Amino acid sequence: MQAHNTFNISRLLCYLECPKKAFWRYIENIEPVRDEPPKAINFGSAIHEGLAAGYMAGFNNDQVLTATLDAFHDHYVGDEQRDYGVAMLEKYWEKFSGDFDEWEIVGAELGFEGQLPHWDTDVPPTILGRPDLIIRTEDNRVFNVQHKTVGHSVGLDTYVEAYDLHWHELSYAMLVQPLLREGDVFAGSILNLLRKTKVPSYARFYLPIHDHLVNEFYEDAAEVIYRWQTGKFVKNPGSCRKWNSLCPYYQKCLGQAFGQWEYTSREPDYVDERNNREVEGTETT
Repeated sequence: MQAHNTFNISRLLCYLECPKKAFWRYIENIEPVRDEPPKAINFGSAIHEGLAAGYMAGFNNDQVLTATLDAFHDHYVGDEQRDYGVAMLEKYWEKFSGDFDEWEIVGAELGFEGQLPHWDTDVPPTILGRPDLIIRTEDNRVFNVQHKTVGHSVGLDTYVEAYDLHWHELSYAMLVQPLLREGDVFAGSILNLLRKTKVPSYARFYLPIHDHLVNEFYEDAAEVIYRWQTGKFVKNPGSCRKWNSLCPYYQKCLGQAFGQWEYTSREPDYVDERNNREVEGTETT
């Protein structure tokens, strides 16, 4: 089994959901074949790209909207929800154009890394992260902003409780430290929900950070990484059906050669590239 000493939060959350799913995806490096991107992922990713471009465009409203829509069109595949996506983004900026008066935009989709503290070996694991948006308020509080598109039938309170945002929030408490200026405080996360109702609607939840939760995150992340590195990839039957859909690796766990899904090699991502450099001994120190 290939050594892994670099992770991102998505991998750790995948392991928490089901270690066997993490095994198929990140150790065996396979993923289901899809003729086109899943509709929800396709739409959500394009909305993310649009908002990132808009926030980085500056304070001119015309530039913000133009940059937002250009990025959305560049990343959205197909036409089924294109018009709805445009309406969602237009209405978003109608509602939240005041963000530029209240926030300093530190960066969007920035890459961060940090080493997990309190590790027992000489080389602690590295955690990589790419938050959607980092902002600073007038009173020097720094927040990680997470954009999420959610279906019309999903209760917002239920979504916030069910979605394990805390791991993203707590990891960024470690990762954003190099960005903090004197007097800055990392205050937590802002969950920015764009709801796919007939007329798009929006909600924001402020999730404050607490030091004792950060320490718990370090301990929990260390346990997950230890289990990963020691090859403990057992199946979690409770995760086979989540959000009303069957896990695409379900038939792999059953040992079925044929079924709903066919599989292909997973394209390496930035975490794979980092791990490969470490294994090959080309990672600089």
